[in-house]
Amino acid sequence: MPKNDRIWTREQLDQARDLWVAGKTATHISGIVNRSRSAVVGKMKRLGLLRRNVPPVETVKHAATNVKKPTMEPAPAEQPVVSSLNPVLLTDLKSHQCRAILGDVGSDGFAWYCGDPKAEGSSWCAFHRGLYIQPPKERVHQWPSRPT
Repeated sequence: MPKNDRIWTREQLDQARDLWVAGKTATHISGIVNRSRSAVVGKMKRLGLLRRNVPPVETVKHAATNVKKPTMEPAPAEQPVVSSLNPVLLTDLKSHQCRAILGDVGSDGFAWYCGDPKAEGSSWCAFHRGLYIQPPKERVHQWPSRPT
């Protein structure tokens, strides 16, 4: 792109500024002044023309304007589920014990592991295996029927 293509003419600048202040979109303005949308947004930003409290030009009225929006209540804090009554450190973990990490790392920098007996063919106990592994879904093939 030649260097002079990046320079905005006075007419383009005035027209873009007027349309921006009128609330037109950057895409709309870019088509009129023959610039990219990003160029329009960047130029308006450099000129200090920000749209914070300008209502949009075209508003769509919804049929239900008096509908109450549901309030979002904070979810109750979930307590961590601990299946093991005797959690162990990694250094104390035996080959037959569950490898599931319980909660966050403690203040000493070490994590606690479940330590319950492992389920057959797994690195976790039956409880944690149920949390971590999803059984495969049954597939039902519906082949299109052939015309006879």
